[in-house]
Amino acid sequence: MELVRTFGSLNKYDAAIAGGKGASLGEMTQAGIPVPPGFVVLADTFERFLHEADLLQEIDAIVGTVEHSRDAYGRACLREDTGVDIDGTDAGRHSRGDKKKL
Repeated sequence: MELVRTFGSLNKYDAAIAGGKGASLGEMTQAGIPVPPGFVVLADTFERFLHEADLLQEIDAIVGTVEHSRDAYGRACLREDTGVDIDGTDAGRHSRGDKKKL
């Protein structure tokens, strides 16, 4: 199993195994753009680590909490930017006749 790849051996077609940033760093390296030497831990390597370290359940629990916070943040941004409140209350930026509710 290949664990890592250097930037010089990556290109835009490697995004699935090296991630978008890794693939972009490979493209920049190959184009001659000054990029410090480095490597990317491949996606399969990371997945293997998560399984062997038995971290998936802990990560899922944390992500579940973050998603709830992100949803609340998204609702607050929508309310601030548009006056639309998907919770059913008016944000006060629109007159009574312009009240929007989703």
